[in-house]
Amino acid sequence: QACISIGSACSGWSSELFAAKRLGLREVWSHQRFFTDVFEPAFLQDTHSVDCFVTGPPCQPYSVAGQAGGENDHRSQPMLRVLQWIDMHRPKTFLVENVAGLLLRHEQLLEEVVEFLVGLQDRDGQ
Repeated sequence: QACISIGSACSGWSSELFAAKRLGLREVWSHQRFFTDVFEPAFLQDTHSVDCFVTGPPCQPYSVAGQAGGENDHRSQPMLRVLQWIDMHRPKTFLVENVAGLLLRHEQLLEEVVEFLVGLQDRDGQ
């Protein structure tokens, strides 16, 4: 039976694991790899590519409530690490959620991220 492999970082997909643990449940579904911090060296080194990778930047650096510091806000750093993962592992497809504040207040940064992603080649050099 064919399966689709899915990877996720900074997307909220793992939040159910914490809830399940608090409820005393052992497992919701299995994970081959699980990282609590994208800055762990293993996040880049000990993972393989996936069919679909889902991510999104943290909201705080781009929102008015979070003081809209953009790329100068240390809380924006996880997104750079995730882009590095995409560049290294070249998933077959990926989805990067757009944070509204990124489009409204940090358009130049958004353009740079899109340009970077569009410029990536797939694993076959296409």
